[in-house]
Amino acid sequence: AEVLAAAASLRARGAAAVLVTLGSRGAMLLGPGDLQLFQPCAPLPGGKAVDETGAGDCFRVAFTAALVEGRPVKECLRFAAAAGALA
Repeated sequence: AEVLAAAASLRARGAAAVLVTLGSRGAMLLGPGDLQLFQPCAPLPGGKAVDETGAGDCFRVAFTAALVEGRPVKECLRFAAAAGALA
């Protein structure tokens, strides 16, 4: 609830969209209007996390790359979750 409130506060201050990674809880995107999308984590290769360092960074880079390619936002989130799981 606190994360959602903080993201909504950023939107109220003029951010067009807010993308938040939530660790093992996935990620959420607050966008124009009432857009709220939640993306669960992708399955981990091998089923076990060895080191989470860089997973959030990888998620954001993959999301941005997919968005720049013109993919739909939901697809960007799925792609980013898969990339984060591989990091």
